[in-house]
Amino acid sequence: MRARCVAGVSVLIDTDILICCFRGVAKAEQAIDADPDPAVSVVTWMELVQGCRDKAELRKMKSFLADVGMRSIPLSENIGHRAAIYLEEHALKDGMTMGDD
Repeated sequence: MRARCVAGVSVLIDTDILICCFRGVAKAEQAIDADPDPAVSVVTWMELVQGCRDKAELRKMKSFLADVGMRSIPLSENIGHRAAIYLEEHALKDGMTMGDD
């Protein structure tokens, strides 16, 4: 899923698209190739790091993102604050986690 962003970035590439790309799914690769300014949020970056099973996978993931010119967009203070509130409200009650589980 690609979401619109107003902070100077046309779209943000979601974790699911990148995972599909890593697995060789042509549609995902085309989606990333078609974006003139590919970017991920810092949350997506953290999800990808968390999903790496070892240092070799981490290096491969970082190399891929660098090769396609992917940049990481930080969270704003307001968005980070709201995310923390939602996590606090739902983590214990609903089992909500940081990632897209």
